[in-house]
Amino acid sequence: MTKQLLKIGSKNSILMVASLSILFSLMSCETVVDNLIDNIGNNHQQNNYTSRYMGNWVGTYTGAESGNLTFKVSKDGTIYGNYGTLEEVITGSVLDDGGLLSVLSVNSGFHLYGNLNQNSGTWKKGDKTGTWTFKKQ
Repeated sequence: MTKQLLKIGSKNSILMVASLSILFSLMSCETVVDNLIDNIGNNHQQNNYTSRYMGNWVGTYTGAESGNLTFKVSKDGTIYGNYGTLEEVITGSVLDDGGLLSVLSVNSGFHLYGNLNQNSGTWKKGDKTGTWTFKKQ
């Protein structure tokens, strides 16, 4: 009788472990499917996103140095443009609230700070600083 109980207990234990394994696998698959659905939704939202700042912008910067600034904001909020007499490239992005994010020239270290809603801000290049103004064309 004791041997039969052990055998039944062993079968039940194996059955329980197998059931738990299947359950965890299904939960894992559900998580993967949920993540895929979320990613598809996020990609769809990103494809439909249009920055309200999209378009061409022109302006000037003054201070320790001065010159012209021009850049274009693309549909996704990416900024690409030029500054100064050598027309060095500046890149970065604009946030939904108009804040500039990492708008700079990698070559010279010219960095813009500010917000497109105010059409003004500051710039820094090494120890040189100043202000800028923009308007959308």
